[in-house]
Amino acid sequence: MLRTGMIFLFVLFAAGCGSSGSSDQGGNPPDQPPDQSDAGPGTADAAPEPQRGAAGSLDTTFGTNGRLMDFGMLSPANVLVSADDHILVVGVCSGAPSPDDSFVPNDGCIVRLTPDGAVDTTYGNDGIVLMGEEALATPSDAVLLPGGRIGVVGTTRHNLGKNSYTEIWYDIVDVNGATRQMDSQSSGPSIVLAPDGSLILTQTTDLLINKLTNTGEIDTGPGSMTSANLDATFAFSCPAGFSFSVQNVAGVVVRPDGRIVIGGSWSCYNNSSGFEYHGYGIWQLDGSTGAPDPSFGWNAEVTVAGTSVDYDGGPGLLALLEDGRIIAPIRYNDSANYSILAYTDSGPDITFGMTGDLYVTSNNGFPRIFLDNQNRLLVTRGTDGLVLESVSRVTAAGAFDPAFGTGGNAILSLPAGLSSSSGSVAARVQKDGRIVVLSQATKDDGSTVAVVSRLWN
Repeated sequence: MLRTGMIFLFVLFAAGCGSSGSSDQGGNPPDQPPDQSDAGPGTADAAPEPQRGAAGSLDTTFGTNGRLMDFGMLSPANVLVSADDHILVVGVCSGAPSPDDSFVPNDGCIVRLTPDGAVDTTYGNDGIVLMGEEALATPSDAVLLPGGRIGVVGTTRHNLGKNSYTEIWYDIVDVNGATRQMDSQSSGPSIVLAPDGSLILTQTTDLLINKLTNTGEIDTGPGSMTSANLDATFAFSCPAGFSFSVQNVAGVVVRPDGRIVIGGSWSCYNNSSGFEYHGYGIWQLDGSTGAPDPSFGWNAEVTVAGTSVDYDGGPGLLALLEDGRIIAPIRYNDSANYSILAYTDSGPDITFGMTGDLYVTSNNGFPRIFLDNQNRLLVTRGTDGLVLESVSRVTAAGAFDPAFGTGGNAILSLPAGLSSSSGSVAARVQKDGRIVVLSQATKDDGSTVAVVSRLWN
């Protein structure tokens, strides 16, 4: 949960990156399905098709032996694949030195790679765009927008000598890093592009969701939902004598008809006895008004009791299947054991997995869920130790796909030069279905580094 720092939204104009899509609703924009057609005979410039490896194995034609490291990023947040198959990696880099060279701050950044894993030096400053010239920026999520732009959200804090201050702001940032600061009220750690072109953002601190235009302004158009406060909207969820609180708002997806689905944790607290119980909730709102959608679950919500979770937001905490089911990871208590659940409009889907559950372990953070170009789930997981990439492929029925990796799991060891890893944080697919994986590792010298790899699918 975001506790300190200001919250920002950047929109970067990434010339040549292709067009729009949602970062949270699968590996590719729903209105731009991957083009899986062959170039066909008579195409003079067609590159030879590489010999395919086993599904779940490293694609050694990418980067160096299947991976790219040491491209300037210290820690990762998300990875996107543009319509022309370029790879956009969002995270934290070393920023520009201070005017007196007394320190080099960390700064939010975007690094663009070619489709086969080299830094694209035609983008920004030798492939990198830094965000927030005087801020310590920590991106949490990103989305492709119309016109090849990129929207990035996260938190940051201004430091002025011994003094510091925080505020909420948006920036519009072009590919060269020029910014135009905009006044606003709130933003958040997760972002998605709605079918009508608006942006939906979650904010954990004030338990709000916000609707913006895709240029970053608060959407004040006729009939528009500017924001919705979930605590007030779903206060009826607790029995008499208990106060309802949404502890964390995390994942968000938008259905094709514009309805907004949000996942997160909640609590009911008795002010007299001090008794408190927790659960995981999924809420569905009307995309125009922000009002609860009573056609979903019980009066617009589906809850699972017995969970106590602390979400940090970001990508992959909800996914939307083609058949309309919502997929969400939840954790019971504070263990490394998670369940991946499926929900229909009427409630839990007990046909998914084993009576509605698919159990996974993730030793270092929440599993994240993405979709490949065949509507299968790609589940990235945290690791603890000598494993770098940890990705599972799961069928839409909730079974580990035995044709992928070992028993549905691709678990790959650390290469030379890395001493440990906290696992994979995001996965996206390119046009031909190959999987781009973003992971976090620690080098032998103790410094942290983001790693991009590509797996056969």
